[in-house]
Amino acid sequence: MMGALAGRVAIISGGGRGLGRSYALRFAQEGAKVVVNSVEPSPDGTNSTSSAQAVVDEITAAGGDAVAHVAALELQRYDVRVNAISPFARTRLTENVPGLGEMLQVPSDPDQFDAFHPDNVAPLAVFLASRDCRFSGQVFDVQGGSVGVYQGWTITERFTNPTTWTVDGLADALAAIPALPPAFNAR
Repeated sequence: MMGALAGRVAIISGGGRGLGRSYALRFAQEGAKVVVNSVEPSPDGTNSTSSAQAVVDEITAAGGDAVAHVAALELQRYDVRVNAISPFARTRLTENVPGLGEMLQVPSDPDQFDAFHPDNVAPLAVFLASRDCRFSGQVFDVQGGSVGVYQGWTITERFTNPTTWTVDGLADALAAIPALPPAFNAR
């Protein structure tokens, strides 16, 4: 497939339904290789990836290239990790959200911990990219010194630190968390 995105790879979060599905299909039509990420909570508390696989099937049936988020399982044997971070930090985008700008301001006291500084997110990103990271298929929340682990739409584990985490500190704190989300462990 030739198009505006030929030779590109796109990861579409929420790609199993709604806008994300539309994005995934259009990206594929434009020639991108698409990773469809759509893990949805089921009524029994497990996660479902069936909508992601359905979109992958549509894309491949039309001659495109796509894999579902569940590829995290298959790629593990090659030491590839697939995780996501949901950060809450001060950026140009968040500073301009009505009602958030004042809350996100830099503390007036230079000795006060800046919970919204983007540097608070970086240690988690570094840890997830490190050789020591055993996680795959997980979604993490981070704001200031707080790091959470999602199961579906719910944060089921939260770890707090009074300042910015270090990579080693995160490795120690997250050691008890399963490497894969519960739905992946059930397979």
